Amino acid sequence: MFVKSACSLVALSGLLLPTFGRAEDKPAEAGKADPKLEVVEISKSPADEKQLTGIETWTWTGQGSANGVDVKHAAIKEQPANTVLVVDYLGGRTEKATAKCVTDLALDPQGKLSARVFCNEKDLPKVAFAVSTGETFAWQESEPVVLKEGWNEVEAKLGDKKWKSEATKWKHDAEAKGLDDVRAILLLVFNGKHGGILYVDALHVDRDPKLDQELRDLTKKLGAEDFEAREGAGKRLAEIGRKALPYLRNAAEGTDPEVAQRAKKVMEAIQTPKPVDVSQANPNVEKRMEEIRKKKQELKKRIGGDAVGEMPQTGKKPADPAVGEEPQDKQKQPEPAVGENAKSEAKTTAPAEKKKNAVKGEE
Repeated sequence: MFVKSACSLVALSGLLLPTFGRAEDKPAEAGKADPKLEVVEISKSPADEKQLTGIETWTWTGQGSANGVDVKHAAIKEQPANTVLVVDYLGGRTEKATAKCVTDLALDPQGKLSARVFCNEKDLPKVAFAVSTGETFAWQESEPVVLKEGWNEVEAKLGDKKWKSEATKWKHDAEAKGLDDVRAILLLVFNGKHGGILYVDALHVDRDPKLDQELRDLTKKLGAEDFEAREGAGKRLAEIGRKALPYLRNAAEGTDPEVAQRAKKVMEAIQTPKPVDVSQANPNVEKRMEEIRKKKQELKKRIGGDAVGEMPQTGKKPADPAVGEEPQDKQKQPEPAVGENAKSEAKTTAPAEKKKNAVKGEE
């Protein structure tokens, strides 16, 4: 299930091109071990000598949302030049531990992910692959495979209807989608509460063969003598974008300084954020904005205002009070009509008079 992309480099006209890999992930010199790597004592990998090196030599990290995991590289004692990925997983509250490799890949929809996995634990886990695709990093996961003791050959065919995702309601009944833009490849270890260590070798991915060949040819043309050929190649690489980055990284580490400079310039162009025209990103935006403008105009007519939320205008301004006048609310109330005061006073004094007379009667 893990795919080992050969990190070996192919020399073409003084330019180093990747078979599978990145500039920073170069294989050890044939027959020699990397002195920086820890040496592990496990049996030799059964993978073919030409297929030993894959993307397991790339940069891997643990996925924080899963069970704890520590990933590193090591060399097999009996195969000192063979670098393997060591996945030290911890038991936890979730069902799995996850190792992740960030990529810029376009995969062959009819291809596969494959790897050799060694485990010698008492509680053998299941393993599966996952790919994260597109700008939304859509998660798609292959069926898990039960490991046996020792070396296991694990693979997941991308075209088989055995992948699950949110779109399939997490059922393994669809092929992997969006493989022209794979942002990450992940190794899933279904370990539950059990901890342990497994070793990954010969982890290969099948790239889109047509695009792979085009990228090789274009990267080679960065070293062409013809100016127009060089410029055309750089422009096309920039148009392809992120998927050209692994090839450009290797070109930038090549022996030709001019090619390296051109490759770095194209990489910078690809990785520099570009301003987004919202109307172009979504052609319905302008139409929707026009609908909103029309609705706003209709609302204005209904309420009689110049803008939504304004009070209707009568066309006349309220008259200012004359100089020296008091505002209406402070002006004196009109005098009551003749006789009205007397009646009012009579009503208020009558009870008092009655009370006074009653007191006199008691005396």
